[in-house]
Formats: sequence, C-alpha cells, structure tokens
Amino acid sequence: MDILKNINLLQQNDFKPEVISLMGYKLGDSLNGTHLQMEDKEPDYYGWLNVNDTVAFRVTKNTEAKILEFQIKAPGLSDFDVNRMPDIEKVFGKARADEERNNVKNYFYPERKMVVSYDTFNSKLKSVYIGKNFITMSGFRVKDFLYQFIKFRSIIPYQHLDSIELIDYQANKLRWLQLKALMKAFDLGESLKEFDNGSGIINKLSLSELEPVIKKLEEFAQTDELASSIYQRNKKRYKEDYIEIIKFELPILFRVFISFIEKLEGFYNENKGWLEAGSITVLYSINKTSEIQKGIDDEKVQEIKDLLCYLMDPQDRIFTKDEMITLFGYPKEDADEYEKWY
Repeated sequence: MDILKNINLLQQNDFKPEVISLMGYKLGDSLNGTHLQMEDKEPDYYGWLNVNDTVAFRVTKNTEAKILEFQIKAPGLSDFDVNRMPDIEKVFGKARADEERNNVKNYFYPERKMVVSYDTFNSKLKSVYIGKNFITMSGFRVKDFLYQFIKFRSIIPYQHLDSIELIDYQANKLRWLQLKALMKAFDLGESLKEFDNGSGIINKLSLSELEPVIKKLEEFAQTDELASSIYQRNKKRYKEDYIEIIKFELPILFRVFISFIEKLEGFYNENKGWLEAGSITVLYSINKTSEIQKGIDDEKVQEIKDLLCYLMDPQDRIFTKDEMITLFGYPKEDADEYEKWY
C-alpha cells in the first residue's frame, strides 16, 4: 500500500508503518541495486538519500543500504489543510510531545513511529518522517536506565543497592530514586540487586519479541563452526521446544553482557581522574592505556548495548520528564545539578 496514494493513513491513530510502502519499498528493504533515479548518488553523513523533491530515504551505512526511515516532504503533503501551527494537531491528532529546534517545530507520534515537522520561519508544513525516527523527542528510554544503573553500581556497595537508608550522600539518594522510577516505568522489577540476574527481564518477553534475538543467534551459528554444531544438535534434540530452551538460557547472555559493559565502562574511565600529569611514568601509563582504549570497536560495543536495551524494552518506549514525575515518581530535583552546587 503506497503511502503517497493513501496519504490520509497518516491521520489514523492505529497507523502501522510496517504495512505501507513508498515508491515500491518498505521499511527494512534494501536499496542496493535500486531501479530508482535518485537526486543523491550517495547517502549523506546521517544516511539520507533524496529521491526527488517529495521523497527521501534514510538508510543503513553499509552495502545493504536498508531503509530505516521515510521522509515525505511538503509537495507530498498538499492534501493536508495545514496553514498554521495549531492545524498540526487538528489534522494529525494530539501529539505525545512537541519541541522547537532551529526554526522547526517537531510533533512526536511515537506509537505511529512518526514525526511531523512544521517550518516556523516560513509558517508551513515541512515534512513527515516515518520509521526509526532520526529526530527523537527529549525523554527517557531504557538506555538511560542502563547507563545510570552501571554508573550507580560503580559508586554504591552491592549490599546498599536496595536500601536508600544506607546511602549517605543526597545526590546518590536522588540517583537511587531516579533508578527506581525508571525500573517502574519500564517494568524492570523492583530490586536493583537482582536486576542483572536477567531472569525477570527475559521471562516477560513473548516468543514474537524474542524472534530478532533468535535471528541473531542463528546468524552467528552460520559463521562459527562450533556454534553451528551446537545449534544443529540442540535444534534436533529439542525440536519445537528449542525456542523455549533458548529463552531459558538467555539470562546467562544478559548477565555476561551487563558484566562486560560494567568492566568496559570502568576501563574507559581509567584515565579520567588525572587533572595533570607531571611525571614521565604517569604520562607513559596514560599513553599506553589510551592506545588500547582507542582500539576498542565502538560499533560492536554498541551492538551489545542495543541488544541489552532490546531485551529490557522491545517496544523502545519513551517517557517525557513530566510523565516520569507524574506517573512513576521520578524526582524533580536533578542529581547532577545538586552535586554541582553542594
């Protein structure tokens, strides 16, 4: 179903990006070897390829060039009666949030994976973006919990993790309250001590939510002889129960990845404590360890973080700060700001 021929679908609250196409392509399709005549021969730094004055695709930065996002520009949106800013929500419905940046006001519809952009300087509808949105609204995702959790664990003793009374410093009390609110928002359990066990996280996932993870494991099995042997043996042995066996084993992967990221963050921070080095031996140690740090493949590290975040929240939900405060008890006072002044 081509969205340009059915543009009014964008107004529906139950709009599903995965069922529509644009110029014959769906989200996730590869543009490698495309028949389309493009304005751009190569994607720009952010992966955008302009097809014409109406359509652009954002693609992955590899030879497959898989489509991550559609952009429908103003000429393709002429059916919508938008002449001023308030018309946006009259036409597309109430947005989850809106934010203005650089003379463009963006209206966010995360349930539809859609962002509507309005040009405030020229007072006109600019674009609609559909898919894995490059423009994101300010808010909290599960990756924020992961980052804060790992940082918190590095400064708070394990035995104190579940008791705010045992935490002395006010800034850390605020961080504890932030983590507990994020756990509530993303349904990650109630115990910071038990979070990285992984069992509670994995058990709540449906089989359909596990499919992308299973696919990654199967792809790995095709590239590694030992993994392939184990995969084929277990699949033959457990047959239709094989997926349940993988689900049973996934908490191990979760624990290993959390532990690895924790150690890696400590390694990254190894040289951050030096304000000034007046010793040749100190400079030498910093130089050598920094060389190793630079050799770490950041893309592969990000793959691990992305998989952890997917397991924690397959829907990739986002909550505004107001929602976090009102619905989940997120503290209004910022821990980093408190630490700065006190």
